[in-house]
Amino acid sequence: MNAVKWRRSNFFGYQAQFILGGLGIIIHELSHLIMALLFHHQLTGVRLLRRPDPNDPTDNALGYVAHRWNERSWYQTIGNFWIGVAPIIGCLGSLVAIIRFLTPSWYNTLISTLGTGNLVIANHTPWWQYLLAILLIIQLSVGGFDLSLADWQNSKAGLIATVITIGAALALSNWLWGPVAIQTWLNSWIPLVNWLLCFASLINGLVLLLFYCCYLFKN
Repeated sequence: MNAVKWRRSNFFGYQAQFILGGLGIIIHELSHLIMALLFHHQLTGVRLLRRPDPNDPTDNALGYVAHRWNERSWYQTIGNFWIGVAPIIGCLGSLVAIIRFLTPSWYNTLISTLGTGNLVIANHTPWWQYLLAILLIIQLSVGGFDLSLADWQNSKAGLIATVITIGAALALSNWLWGPVAIQTWLNSWIPLVNWLLCFASLINGLVLLLFYCCYLFKN
């Protein structure tokens, strides 16, 4: 069975998304690729970034990861879910890395607000690192976070198996360590994930609004 992922742009076409979100597209497809390898799927085609043919209106693939899996394998079936949602994981990790290494003061503010993790040494940060961080975050927003229809369809193929597996794992953990330990573990990272998802949604909304304003001005 095959699954192919592609990226879409609503206002300025695929060429604009190739330019403004190239890094995000690469991370998006690389996340699919890494997860497919982790779940032992057979790769049949990979392009982390490609420029659509401007003369072909049907050419809209900015990147793709095509793969096959054994439907009789529970492990590989579960993998479909994680392969589909992998870009969210990859882009969230990239977002943390950008903030952590380019803008340590922002990172410290985040950690202090959430009360999770350790603070880093935040010496004087030059202005260009903040500008670079903003540009990289925009690249992630434009090309990385949003999942295509193919991504969602691929995730559905492994959703039921994933839910059953997670439920069994939680039941076993509850029996071994008790509900308090599980709740403590969940509380240690869920606030950070929630904040990052909200932050990513805000950035996506602002970029989309900017695109829409430019589109109105252009027309």
